[in-house]
Amino acid sequence: MQSALLFRPRPHADELFSSWLVRLAWANTQKLHSFTRKVLPRRLHWLRDLDSSCSGEDIADICEASLLPYEKIFVTTLRQYETRVFETLNVTGPTRWLMPVGKRGRNRLLHGQQYCRHCLLDGESYFKRRWRLAFSVVCAEHEVVLRDACGDCGATIAFHHYDFGRNSIPQECPITICWACRTDLRTATKVPDYPASPDAVALQRALDVCLDQGWSDQLPGARAYGLLFFEGLHKIARLASSPGRGARLRRHFQQQDGVLSLNFGFPNRRNRVEDLRVGDRLIVMSIVRRLIEGWPSSFIEACRASRVTSWYIADVGRLPHWLDAPVRLHLGDRFYAPTATERAAVKKYLLEAGESASENQIRRWLGVRFNSRHPSDPFLRPAGHWNSRRSGDRDSLDEG
Repeated sequence: MQSALLFRPRPHADELFSSWLVRLAWANTQKLHSFTRKVLPRRLHWLRDLDSSCSGEDIADICEASLLPYEKIFVTTLRQYETRVFETLNVTGPTRWLMPVGKRGRNRLLHGQQYCRHCLLDGESYFKRRWRLAFSVVCAEHEVVLRDACGDCGATIAFHHYDFGRNSIPQECPITICWACRTDLRTATKVPDYPASPDAVALQRALDVCLDQGWSDQLPGARAYGLLFFEGLHKIARLASSPGRGARLRRHFQQQDGVLSLNFGFPNRRNRVEDLRVGDRLIVMSIVRRLIEGWPSSFIEACRASRVTSWYIADVGRLPHWLDAPVRLHLGDRFYAPTATERAAVKKYLLEAGESASENQIRRWLGVRFNSRHPSDPFLRPAGHWNSRRSGDRDSLDEG
């Protein structure tokens, strides 16, 4: 049984757990890592991504020290997004839409923590939970693109580093100090703010609404269950950022805008949208916005113009219905396999008509591969399987 803390600041709206824990430690004039070992004695949390690895037992321990209810602390962790943005939070592996911070000891190697410096200037500074999500690229309140590095030195964001290596903590411990160059992130302006377009702001606001309430009437497939929308949105974002046929999709839009299309700088071979820097993700989300506007006609037209068929869209048949239905109906080039009922119906018809009902003849009438010795046969089809887009269309799609 540990004693209650003297100062117990409450988490702000949408505050990240690690951000609140840092403020809690410094409010009690204790060094962060020593404080964490006292209130969370089970593991060395700062050697991991604390916002992902924090367990129910850890929350119970800090509830005892802060005298706050369990629910008040749980909503600051990334587990709050389970069944809303992703189905399950993977502590030791990648999670859809969640950006990794790349832990090595206490250091953060990747740019998985974002911020808006204007939000940090408003009242008491803290880091928001939604800034860890890959589709958050714009601050809808201040209408600027988020930052994922120090505006002066370009270092990753690691606000828990401020008192590390010091003999004592200073009188003031602002959470906004860069660990590398000691510049205040709120006033670091060597890299100017990048204003967001009205369309990008509108999309971000719609995504934030869906994130907060779990559904949205402004986004396709999100009227009933936001999880299915974010699952389908991730598939579209993966397609828009992929180096294969996705590059054609990017060129389709960027040529319309007169912009040179370049491949993204993925830091590894996984080609995950969560690993991209905020500038690249801004481009991805701008393409995603244009694909889901006027759903599904804009998506279908862009895919056809870019020669992107269902063959290049992963997990067709297992996608959320709002995405799977137009892909299968309008972009389908999967091989057609007649059912047993169809085969039986054709066989019955041929027998009643006094025709041969051999397997080859049945296949011939069904329009799939069969043997024919007569080039003038009107039923003759080129070798291969039939699909609703016709063989000629498929050959043209495979060119180049």
